[in-house]
Amino acid sequence: MPSILSFCGTTCTSFKENIVNLFIQKQSDKRKEISLLDQIAREVGALKRQRDSFHYDLFIAAGLNFVGNYVGNQQLYHLENCRTVYQEYSDDKYRISNKGFNKRLANENSLKFSEEVTNQILRAVNTKFSFLKKVLLSKTQKQLMKKLNVKDICAIDGSEITLREGTRDQFDNKGAGRNKKDGSPAAPALKIHALFSVCSQSFEVIDITSGVEDERKHVNESKLKGKLLLADRGYKSEKLEKELIDQDVKFCIKGKKSMASEIVLEAFGSNGQRYDQYIGKPYAEIKNAVDDPILDVTVKNKEGDEIRIVRKKSNSNGDRKNGENSHPYLYLRTNIKREELSAKELFQLYRLRWQVEFFFCCLKQGNCLKSINSNNKNIILIFLLLGIMSALIKLYMTINTAKKAQKNLIDYSLLKVSFKPMIFTDLFENLCIVGKSKFYEIIIDINEQINEYCQKGEPSERDAALFKDYRLIYQDLVQDLN
Repeated sequence: MPSILSFCGTTCTSFKENIVNLFIQKQSDKRKEISLLDQIAREVGALKRQRDSFHYDLFIAAGLNFVGNYVGNQQLYHLENCRTVYQEYSDDKYRISNKGFNKRLANENSLKFSEEVTNQILRAVNTKFSFLKKVLLSKTQKQLMKKLNVKDICAIDGSEITLREGTRDQFDNKGAGRNKKDGSPAAPALKIHALFSVCSQSFEVIDITSGVEDERKHVNESKLKGKLLLADRGYKSEKLEKELIDQDVKFCIKGKKSMASEIVLEAFGSNGQRYDQYIGKPYAEIKNAVDDPILDVTVKNKEGDEIRIVRKKSNSNGDRKNGENSHPYLYLRTNIKREELSAKELFQLYRLRWQVEFFFCCLKQGNCLKSINSNNKNIILIFLLLGIMSALIKLYMTINTAKKAQKNLIDYSLLKVSFKPMIFTDLFENLCIVGKSKFYEIIIDINEQINEYCQKGEPSERDAALFKDYRLIYQDLVQDLN
């Protein structure tokens, strides 16, 4: 099935507009000039006249204020409450009823408008990062990318958004979710597929699909040329591996317990010992016969490509689902050469994939990426986009803060940024209704608060020992270069 919505974070060659210009107009207090947001609304056909009873620029401002400040409590996350916030922005003579508000948002052009605004903000974020890349990346991040000869490190994953039962027939692909563990029918759901840049802390691609869409169809190999991809076992596929190799993409994908009968080309143990007796034999033989804490094997798969399979003993106390240790080993499949990263370093590298999980946590809990109380497809998607816009604006402000403080982006916790909505209260409440001078004052205040409340502290002894701080992972991976 094709994606319902898809966003690609292409970087502009020039930086003509930023988020300030998008939301602030020269004479916003008198509304004599049409804003950039209303220009976008007009271009997609949402705005029919110069002065209309529904202001799309004020709706985006109200929507961002709503998801960013108003909905810490799930009970408040209702369309009527968002309309109330919108009314606070608009003049009394432009007040709108519940029915009128729903009708406006249900319009197809309103969804197109929200898509285009999301693309504008994403482009602004990624362009801002590209211009400041040398400053925002830490020395160890640069060293690791140089060591691996890649332009970026990306992680990919998917996350479900549960919908109301009445939405089941609203989407072309029926918005199906996965069946529940107790065997009851699945609730309708959408799935967010995110290709996330570990370096820029932003997404390269987001696809919104049905809840049961195959994750491997949304890898977007062309966006990964010259980069490194980290993915969990749901993306394990020899066909995908070949496509990544053909696109000059390095990858590190978690393997499954059952593997195809690849043929062993060379094999090494934890102390560097060789297992030459298994050369030319199926991988299953060495996997079943050798009980080594680390097993590092190069195989040839049925596609004819050489793949490295690294196995290590699991440190877990058992499988979470049934209480038994049904997965005593962890597997990684990669085309990274042994001379580039050792087996131990590969597992350290793979830990960076968890940053995409934190990204989803920021989206869902810090920016309300969840289904609004509506059965209308367009309204649901618009509010998902508002959550994405909110997260991107917070990231943009964090990039600004890092630049002014002459720090690396990795020195800031985006979890803290997303979970402290009070930092952005003035920003979201004043979008589209203040001039640039006041807006810049707000940004300066935000920079100071992010610096004070959202910097990462020194890791505890426990976190340092377990490499739970990503700065330590980068440092460990490049220590032999220093």
